[in-house]
Amino acid sequence: MVVNIKISTGAIILLLLVGLILLNYFVFIPTLEQVIDSRVLVNESVYVKKDVLDALNILYESHDTEWVTCGKGSINNVRKTTMITSLQATKILESTRHSALFNPCPDNTIVWIHNHPSGTCTYSPEDVFVFGTSKQPLMGVMCGKNRLAIYSQKTLRQGGLKVKVVK
Repeated sequence: MVVNIKISTGAIILLLLVGLILLNYFVFIPTLEQVIDSRVLVNESVYVKKDVLDALNILYESHDTEWVTCGKGSINNVRKTTMITSLQATKILESTRHSALFNPCPDNTIVWIHNHPSGTCTYSPEDVFVFGTSKQPLMGVMCGKNRLAIYSQKTLRQGGLKVKVVK
């Protein structure tokens, strides 16, 4: 038995319109948390001083378990610039190849950076949880020599920010 179903043009248009509205709501509109979160950056690029990247490379190459460090610098949303100028150690309480338990970074830091010994630059669900509870506006994932991904709350779903090394 063959059933022939006819859908009117108006119904198709209505379904497409509802679909576009839902897509826009879930993909393009920031969440309420992002709107009220003062840590959401308008910047698309993060500048990292070369000596900071060199120090991160040394950390990455000398550890086979996860480590965490804190980055200091400045955020200027008027000029749309973010600069990581130095690192500050934090106490690692426990560390494995896949996780690290650490003391929070100080309030005067702008990024907490950790490594993924596996080499993947994408964040884990645990990273997102910790990022959501941290006071830093940025999270960094070191995933290889000269490979640093930096995320803001805004860019978690869109990919990382552009990282540029400066002298």
